[in-house]
Amino acid sequence: MKRITLIAMAALALTGCTDITFLYPIYEKSDLSTEVDLSGEWSGKDHDHWRFTRDKDGGYQLEWWDKEDKALFEVHLVRISNGLYLDLASKPEGTAIRGHAVARVEVSGDLLHVAWIDNGWLGERLEKEHALAFERPCVDKNRKCLVVTASTADLRNFLMRYAQDSKAFEKPELLRRTE
Repeated sequence: MKRITLIAMAALALTGCTDITFLYPIYEKSDLSTEVDLSGEWSGKDHDHWRFTRDKDGGYQLEWWDKEDKALFEVHLVRISNGLYLDLASKPEGTAIRGHAVARVEVSGDLLHVAWIDNGWLGERLEKEHALAFERPCVDKNRKCLVVTASTADLRNFLMRYAQDSKAFEKPELLRRTE
């Protein structure tokens, strides 16, 4: 699994910064998808575990853990055009900002394919093409720390525009439902 992505999101929950994070979610309430139920436990090839528990607002609480780490997230399954996405947000307890990460997902029976947005590709779109509004809050010039400040509508349009770009998302991680 992209263990580093989830660890980075956990770091975001503590520090308010990771390589690239979104300040706003990719969805409005009307975009939430209930066509698939992610409830239950899933595991990846790297022995990481994902437990999705449905919450009252139509989203999920996600408990993620492996042998060394654990983290909690709020997750929403979102339909944007023909794509299904996860909006994964850090829990806001004690943080200055609530950050969001984005993955494209496909569900087939007890298999969940999770493809995180590629930070290298996204960084190029941001810095070279100014595809979305962003800020660079890190003072360390050797660290690429970007916060995308674009609105939810702009994020949705961006995802629709690049949905078919083969470089926009990393190779999918395969999770299997275990419960």
